[in-house]
Amino acid sequence: MAGSQDQDGQLEKFHVPAEKLESVWPLVEPDLHATLVLGRHGWSVEDVGAEILEGRAYLTIAFDGDEYAGFAVSNIRFTPMGPVVHIWLLGGKNLLAETEWFLDEARKIGAVAVEFTSPRKGFQRLKHFEPVATVYRAELW
Repeated sequence: MAGSQDQDGQLEKFHVPAEKLESVWPLVEPDLHATLVLGRHGWSVEDVGAEILEGRAYLTIAFDGDEYAGFAVSNIRFTPMGPVVHIWLLGGKNLLAETEWFLDEARKIGAVAVEFTSPRKGFQRLKHFEPVATVYRAELW
């Protein structure tokens, strides 16, 4: 796993290759479960793990010194303008505060944008991000 540290030295983040998922899963699973329950995503921990193992999602974990700090699960959506990195799930410390890092990592793969969805209005304060759509949904179950 290749790590990268923020310029301020606070959190070190590692992209976890699918073949290394089992070694970090005990760290990630409790936060992932809490995130899925809180967000009412409809996904199970096992479903998310399968998405990562099958290469449809990517896991990043963060450490604050030697202590596990959180995770991000993202995927890439291909659009006519180019790839868009979608931050799907976050857990642990507020990794969205690490926006510069997410943007830099997305630039490295040639992405044209980074996006995430949230019902929380407070994210409008994040530097570089602006709301571009509102999602309306009718639950059918």
